[in-house]
Amino acid sequence: MPDLHVEPYRSLVRAGLFADASSAAAREPEELYARAHARTMAGREAEARSDFEACLPALGDRARIELALLDIRQRSALPAARDTAERIADLAPPGAWIAARARHVLGLAEGKLRRTSASLEALLSALDLYRAAGDRQGAAEVHDTLGSVFAAQGRIEVGVNHYALSLVGKNRTGDRYGTAVTLGNLGRLHLRAGRAGDAIECFELDLELARELGDERGVARMHEDLGRAYHLLEDGGRARAALERALEHARAHGFGDVEFFALVDLARVQMADEDLDPAASSLARAKSLLGDGEPYLRTLFASVQGELAFRRGEPGALEALTGVAREFEAADLPDLEIPFLIALAGAFAETGLKENAEACLRRAGKRARSDGYARYLPRIREAMAQLDLVESTVEERGRFALTPEASADLARAGGGTADGYVRVRSLGKGAFGEVFRAYDPLRGHDVAIKRLALDGVYDLDRRRRMITSARLELEAVSRLRHPGIARVHAFGTDAEGATYVVQGSSTASRSARGSRAVRSQRPSTW
Repeated sequence: MPDLHVEPYRSLVRAGLFADASSAAAREPEELYARAHARTMAGREAEARSDFEACLPALGDRARIELALLDIRQRSALPAARDTAERIADLAPPGAWIAARARHVLGLAEGKLRRTSASLEALLSALDLYRAAGDRQGAAEVHDTLGSVFAAQGRIEVGVNHYALSLVGKNRTGDRYGTAVTLGNLGRLHLRAGRAGDAIECFELDLELARELGDERGVARMHEDLGRAYHLLEDGGRARAALERALEHARAHGFGDVEFFALVDLARVQMADEDLDPAASSLARAKSLLGDGEPYLRTLFASVQGELAFRRGEPGALEALTGVAREFEAADLPDLEIPFLIALAGAFAETGLKENAEACLRRAGKRARSDGYARYLPRIREAMAQLDLVESTVEERGRFALTPEASADLARAGGGTADGYVRVRSLGKGAFGEVFRAYDPLRGHDVAIKRLALDGVYDLDRRRRMITSARLELEAVSRLRHPGIARVHAFGTDAEGATYVVQGSSTASRSARGSRAVRSQRPSTW
């Protein structure tokens, strides 16, 4: 940890022996301060707080900024923590370690409060200070926080870049605890992008490190994250098991924030299995932990509570859910708002309010296009098709080129897209057309692309009729759900002007990677 130099705590922490460092005797202020850091990393946060408070009279702002950081970790008293960090940052001597630390903590607080511009300003300032001081570990920690801020904005590629820099910096300094933190954040970024299989790999690596290091909070958090990932894969059994382990660990060690999230996620899993009474019980327990929490947490809770009310057929449920959508919009949380709008469209469609459903999906599409959340567009188009709305075609342009050379030419001409399919190889060719294996970065899994062979049809009217007929049939097939039927995701026009069809693999023939890949979430999950 930064500013940790007292032995034996420094050696024990570097060796990953957090439990030993947390239990070592400490009497002097510097010893208490060092042991408090070790206890924080071991998830013994109540004891860490006691140590920081004990050394506060002697160490002043050095201990005070760590107490503010504990408040942020536990999602309590965020405005007060922000004010403390801001005051310390303003009063710190230029170039002092405490100035960089305070600006980092300030950036964390502003990020939690969804004040993105203020968060980035503080974090970039902290990064400059750490770099000027040659503090690689401090810089690596700031890169990790920057990754989380950009991920929350939906800027996935920028977030990945910062996480990569963070992992390199932590590797250079031997920071195994910090490496575990970044792995967890990287997994959550994969979840945002819909890549549940990749997220699980990160979470399992993080869990392994957390167990080795004795990081109890990390163990609880990873079980909760694994539960969300398995729920996204529609594996209810594994999701429940992971969330139950998260709850058991969180209760045993007093991690109320982790317990809250695990209960909310468990309620979602229970609702997916139509276990509505257990879901209501989970939400009641979560509400008791909410207190005066962040507005974001209250809105998140309201969204799940509204979903349960809708499933139970309670009056006013749709109005409440519409209000939640407005709150997500007001809080500028597109990563929560867009999937919520897709699900809300399904709820409107179930009650026969087709115009409301279409309005939700149009709004979700506009949000996705204007804010750079293009990864949601396939789900929105598929929702239009599933709900049989007016614009039910799942049509796309510029995402596929017949050859890698043509794809490069298209990109150079400015007509390519960053989310284009990655062509792997040709699988076969016949009278009807050619089939390619490709990787879809938006859906996060392999697909089959069938390029229709219509070049020999010289009559333009006949060709148009054939294409129209094929599209109508494909739209009908796209609404079918059966393990033995390959899912139709989209059709479009490639770089050479030919029509193509995008299909997934059937369950029976799905590859090992594909079996892990997330299936597109159905919009009518309520």
